[in-house]
Amino acid sequence: EEHADTVESKIGLGRLGLLLDRLPAAEQFLQQAVEYRKTHLGEEHPDYGHALLYYGALLTRLGRYKEAQENLEKAVGIYKKCLGERHPDTATALNYLGLLHTDTLDFEDAKRYLSQAVYIRKSSFGENHYETAASMHDFGKLCWQRGVMGDSAQ
Repeated sequence: EEHADTVESKIGLGRLGLLLDRLPAAEQFLQQAVEYRKTHLGEEHPDYGHALLYYGALLTRLGRYKEAQENLEKAVGIYKKCLGERHPDTATALNYLGLLHTDTLDFEDAKRYLSQAVYIRKSSFGENHYETAASMHDFGKLCWQRGVMGDSAQ
């Protein structure tokens, strides 16, 4: 049986695989982390949500949007229930959902999720925090993309 620290390392390796574009390895690590945390912590534990979050981000990157959305929505639900609607982890999950919807050109849902993430992060960290800036950047990118796409994407 694996130790919880090993599972946390697998999440880190999965995130690194995402950054280095080593997606098959990232998927393997993140799948293992999701299964371990689901089995050992339960489906309502924030650490299970953490694993779902990064697995959802990977699935978005792989273009497996339906699976990604399911994982990210579960993460949001867990965070809202366990940590609250205005917790920074909730904002992170909402931000990933916004990015997913940006990728699928569903600009209305992307705007809804990204604007929620910006609001929570501004409230939690202030306007000058890097996480607030990251969400504002993603929201600005959405607005730019939406403007470039024009009516054809709406």
